[in-house]
Amino acid sequence: MVPPTYKGLRVLDWCLNKASPALLILNPKPFWPMHLLVDTDAGVDDALAILMALHAFPGEQVVGITTVFGNVDVHQANHNVAHILQAAGRSKIPVYSGASKAIVASVSEAKWAGHGPDGLGGESGKTEAPLTAPRRNEAVHALIDLAHKYSGELVIAAVGPLTNIALAMLLDPNFTTNVKQFVVMGGLSRGEGNHTPHAEFNVCCDPEATDIVYQHCSAKKLYVVPFETCLDNAVPWDTFDRIFHEEVNSNGETKASFHATPMPSPSSCIQSTSRMLLH
Repeated sequence: MVPPTYKGLRVLDWCLNKASPALLILNPKPFWPMHLLVDTDAGVDDALAILMALHAFPGEQVVGITTVFGNVDVHQANHNVAHILQAAGRSKIPVYSGASKAIVASVSEAKWAGHGPDGLGGESGKTEAPLTAPRRNEAVHALIDLAHKYSGELVIAAVGPLTNIALAMLLDPNFTTNVKQFVVMGGLSRGEGNHTPHAEFNVCCDPEATDIVYQHCSAKKLYVVPFETCLDNAVPWDTFDRIFHEEVNSNGETKASFHATPMPSPSSCIQSTSRMLLH
């Protein structure tokens, strides 16, 4: 049986997109007890991260999902997250709509077409039932409130631009102190970008927000998983097949098809190329 501390650590690793070995070798004790919040721009890669988080945390430890512009605009991100939660049977998890643009409008077009017209490979329009509406313009306040409510236990997995996180830090001087850990997917270790020749997508969408987060957060509280780590640690196909086989057995073919349909192409591309624009 996997100890709960290790299980909690492992999902953070997956939430940062494709299993960072750096997190797996860390002492898991600092992550437990914990509650998890995911801040996302809701593309295909983030959908996979959210599904794995829900798979690992079947209870009430996932306390919310905040959305931000990036792979798609924030309104589409809201729809995508609601769609993912509905398909996973977890629609009670609150979704908080966040920033629609960078703190300084330095990027004219942040969307990446590789995720399809809706960010989910064309799957988000196939919802069979009405989606729960996100709580509009509440992401930053939700981050502050949840960090206070779960002080010392909240882990934030940020897999999109850091605009919401930066604004929360600016609004509440206690926010950083209340959060247990920030785990950020962003930046580069070798300097070969996936958005411009030398910039990673999430950071490039709002570089000022990234600077604010890094300036306000101590190294002890901040784990950064760069783009290259994601490339080097893609989800193995046997793991992918096992997860979706379990979904078929427990939920039926329809839900498994939703999960699986958008995923194989990016998953295969990231394993077969040295520089894949997934984020």
